[in-house]
Amino acid sequence: GGSERIGCPEGSYNNFTNQSTISSCTNCTKGKYGDQTNQSIETDACHICEKGYYCDGSIHREACPAGTYNENTEQYNITETCVSCQAGKYGQETAQTHESIACKICEGGYVCEGGAYRKPCFPGTYGIETNQSSHNVGCKTCERGFYCSGGDAREPCPSGKYGNKSNASSVETACNGCPLGYYCTGNTSIVICPAGRYNDQSNQTSFE
Repeated sequence: GGSERIGCPEGSYNNFTNQSTISSCTNCTKGKYGDQTNQSIETDACHICEKGYYCDGSIHREACPAGTYNENTEQYNITETCVSCQAGKYGQETAQTHESIACKICEGGYVCEGGAYRKPCFPGTYGIETNQSSHNVGCKTCERGFYCSGGDAREPCPSGKYGNKSNASSVETACNGCPLGYYCTGNTSIVICPAGRYNDQSNQTSFE
């Protein structure tokens, strides 16, 4: 009663006169959404849900999450609408409309199980190949004479040290100081001093 006049809220419309309750406002259907109040015509009130989004009616318009894409309009169900990037690829941006833009090839040193999942190779391992989808295949054990902190990092033991352990993640765990009577040029190299020479210092890099 009285003189109060209330518009239908966003995501709805009313094409009848003399209505007295909000229930007379019809919500936009699934696959559409509305962002204007006081609408009387469905085509003005309700927009078609764009590619990269899903709309379950009324005002609801949600972007497909990172690691997915949607190439169709008027979509409303996230599980059927937003397609995940396949294994060996990953996505970082929301509201994507094409697989070629949404999904990037997994870089060397990383594992991508699909969707937005992208994890580096664990410490003690490293990766070189792209497009990998599992740690078992995409990440190699760090060899003796090297240390691998994760991802694609793989560094040799420096001169004056040698390595005899695999799966090491740091120079401290991978590389031993060169002992007395030897010289070490790096990696796994440990060489005894030649005949007629001796070495009374550790961590030496040559017999000179």
